[in-house]
Amino acid sequence: VNDTYGHPAGDEVIRNVAHIALSCVRGGDMVGRLGGEEFGLVLLGASVAQAYEVCERVRRSIQSAPVRL
Repeated sequence: VNDTYGHPAGDEVIRNVAHIALSCVRGGDMVGRLGGEEFGLVLLGASVAQAYEVCERVRRSIQSAPVRL
């Protein structure tokens, strides 16, 4: 995105991904940007199966989100 549309567009994509991820987690969970386009989720008290479900929900939500630049 940055190479084709510029850094402001890439920053907007990062903000959208963060917003989507935040909308998919519970109130006490945390979403953080690790760097570049990498994000981490802290899912307090979640089992491996629950964490997988949340991550899949985030992935599907990002995949289906339109990108408007």
